[in-house]
Amino acid sequence: MRRCLAYLVVFLTLSISSSFASSLDIPTRGKGISFGNSKRFDGFRFNLVDKEVERINGINLTFWIPKKNPDAVMNGLAVGLVGLSARELNGLSFAGIGAAGEKIDGLSVAGIGLAAGDVRGIAIGGVGLATGDIEGIAIGGLGLASGDLDGLAIGGLGMASQDIDGIAVGGLGAAAQDINGIAIGGLGIGAQDVTGLMIGGLGVGAQDITGISIGGLGVGAQ
Repeated sequence: MRRCLAYLVVFLTLSISSSFASSLDIPTRGKGISFGNSKRFDGFRFNLVDKEVERINGINLTFWIPKKNPDAVMNGLAVGLVGLSARELNGLSFAGIGAAGEKIDGLSVAGIGLAAGDVRGIAIGGVGLATGDIEGIAIGGLGLASGDLDGLAIGGLGMASQDIDGIAVGGLGAAAQDINGIAIGGLGIGAQDVTGLMIGGLGVGAQDITGISIGGLGVGAQ
């Protein structure tokens, strides 16, 4: 217990320093257990605020909102009690409020919102999710917006994507340029070209429809 308290004091002292540039690495620099803002590290890392991080392999625990972290690559498990920000999040990443990354590969969950470039794997935003292209599963508690989608996308209220290949579900509605697969909208579905099964609570509208479309009030196409 005495040793744990000593480590905790050292960690807090290093992390709160205004430079955010120093760290205590045990047993050697760059490997093992790190307390503070180590830039490159393999192992178990604790830090108050990530700043200008380069690469972390292993487990990273961050307590506050990252600052100036555009080039960071985190491989393994990354946990931000408030937020996470990195160029790449590879593996498992969890943020209490929000997470952002140019590329997410694996499972990423944010309590409120998640913003990413491209996603391959599973991405979940408690309130909302905004990404580039998605390969896998994407869920936005209230809404979801993405580029091309290949997989499953669910927006609590609604979702909008460029092209959809797979399954898209919008609590109120789903919209895309082209849809190939299955799309379900609580109120409606809107797209340019659709192929597959479309179900809109009130209606389905598209320029070209190939397959089966069901609208509570009507279906319209050229």
